[in-house]
This record gives sequence, structure tokens and C-alpha cells, in this order.
Amino acid sequence: MQWSNVGVLGLLTLSYMVGEVAHFLVAVTSKDLARSIGFGDMQCYANKTVTVSQVCAGFKVAEDCQDQAGCSWEYSGQGWEYQLLAGPAFIVVFTISGVLMGFLADRVSRPRLIAVSVFVFSLSLILMGFSTKYWQLLVLRMGIAAGEAALRPAGGSLIAEMFSAKQRGIANGIFSWGVYFGYGFSFLFGIYLTQLNVLGYGWRATYVIAGLPGILIAAALLLVDDPRDLEEKVVVAPINVSRKLSYGFLERQTEVEKT
Repeated sequence: MQWSNVGVLGLLTLSYMVGEVAHFLVAVTSKDLARSIGFGDMQCYANKTVTVSQVCAGFKVAEDCQDQAGCSWEYSGQGWEYQLLAGPAFIVVFTISGVLMGFLADRVSRPRLIAVSVFVFSLSLILMGFSTKYWQLLVLRMGIAAGEAALRPAGGSLIAEMFSAKQRGIANGIFSWGVYFGYGFSFLFGIYLTQLNVLGYGWRATYVIAGLPGILIAAALLLVDDPRDLEEKVVVAPINVSRKLSYGFLERQTEVEKT
């Protein structure tokens, strides 16, 4: 096992991790997104004391909620707009792009394909932090799905060629860490980093910070060579065309002349 292959595996795993952070961050920060941009269902919340929270939760109409001291009518981060953003906007694009990316992985440089894909979903995640409209979130969410779709087909194909049969299982296991670490970090970023309110930008700063590592990873992947490009070309022996076309007539004629 070459240490360079271990380094590439590390980059692939980090790529997967950033991709999964981008995938799940919407679910963790849905309420912040909805209240900042304005979409989805609304609900009555307590804005002062915990004692009033039970009272506020009982109001189902905006007028009743606003008439109660300590209650406010705000976006809940739920509703069909959120469901569309979290579900179909990602799943449909991811499903279609997965097949397309698999097709490309068989024909172009896989490290470069992954680098472009990581750049796409990282940039989409960063730009979500600057979104001011719901449709912008929707389009960028699709960009995240399209970019992340390349990780499994192209990454798995690379691992299969970089590692021997005895090492391939553990390499794929390490690669899969990206899913679980990414899922865990999405909560750390979405909850605690958002609460830190970096530079006063709240959830927007979270999205920008979460996407920046992906830009660096994409740049590093551009330096990786595809094993297919390093394979030795098979030299094909030239075919004797005259012998093939004459069906051995020239050889038999030579033998007759010698006799």
C-alpha cells in the first residue's frame, strides 16, 4: 500500500464529509432559514419566558398569538416549502446526476471530476449563506445534490484501483466515514456555530464557514493523477496484411520457388 494512496483516500473521505454537511445542514437550520428568508408554516412561540411558552403553543391563529403578551407569530421551519427544499429538490437531482456522474467517471479523469463536483457543492453551500429568496435556496440545493452525486461512483471506482483486494474493504469503510462524520458535524455547525453568531451573521456565517474547506479540498484533488492515466499501454504486434489477404498463397509460392 502506497502512502500517496492513503492521502488520496483521506481527501476523498473529507470530500464526502463536507458533502454530507452540505446535505444535512438545511434540516438543522431550517427554522433560522425560514425566519430569515420567510417561507413555510408559521407558529406561535414564546419570546420572553419559559412559563408563557405552554400558553403560546396553544394558539393556532396569528391574531390570538399576537394578542398574548410574550408570544410572537413566527416561521416554524416546516411546511411544504421546507419539505420540497429538503426532499425532492435534493433527491431527484441526486438520483439523475448519480447515473450521469457514473457515466462520466468511466470516461474522464476521476480526480478532476470529483474536484469539480466538490467545488460545485461547496460553492453552492457558501452561496446559500448569501441567499435572500426561497428560489435561490432551491436552486443552490440542487447544485449541492448534483455535486455530491459524483462522490460515490467516482470515489468508489478510484478506491477499487488504488487498493488491492485485501485492502479494498477497509478503504471503502474509511471512505464511508464521511457520511457519519458529515452528519455529526452538520449538527455542530448548524446548532453551536450558528449560536455563536459569527460577526453577527448567524446561520449565514455557518454556511460560508462550512463550505470553505471544500474549496481547498477541490484544489488539492486537482493534483491527484488518475490511475488509468498511469497504466502502461499495451503494444500490439503489427499484422502481416499481405499474408492475411492471400490466405497463405504467398508462403506456398515461396516454398515452390525454393524447390
